[in-house]
Formats: sequence, structure tokens, C-alpha cells
Amino acid sequence: MKTTDNILIIDLEATCWDERPPRGQVSEIIEIGVCIMDASTGKISKNEGILIKPQYSKVSPFCTELTSITQKMLDDEGVMLEDALDILRA
Repeated sequence: MKTTDNILIIDLEATCWDERPPRGQVSEIIEIGVCIMDASTGKISKNEGILIKPQYSKVSPFCTELTSITQKMLDDEGVMLEDALDILRA
């Protein structure tokens, strides 16, 4: 009987700036990317991204250039970090 080992891959994106963060802003997770990889074949499945609303920062133009994530996307589609973690646990 063959068993398949799967690897859970998690990729985090966070707010960022090309210089120092503006006063009062900090680097915060704005997306959790998740997929499952079959270790024997390298095949990726269940690729999903969860957008997260930052609580203390805004997405800078530099951050959008790097990640393609905009503040509008987070405002419209983002969830609270705690809710994103619940989604991951499920």
C-alpha cells in the first residue's frame, strides 16, 4: 500500500515600505497563502490566499508593487487575522 506524504506550504505577505514606515504604522500580515504539495510528485493542490485587513497600517504603493495587493482589496475582501487563523485551522 502506497502512502502519500503531503507538505503544507504557508507564504505570508506583509505591509512594507521602501523607506521607514510612516509614524504609527508597523509591518502587519496582509495575506496568508496556503497550498498542499504532494512530496513524491511535487504537485500543488488546494492553493488559496486569505486577505487580511491590517489594523495599524495602510498598504503603501511600494507594497502594492511588490505584492499586487491594494488597500482597496483588503478593505473590500479582507478578514481579521483571528478569522483567517480560524479558516486555516478548519
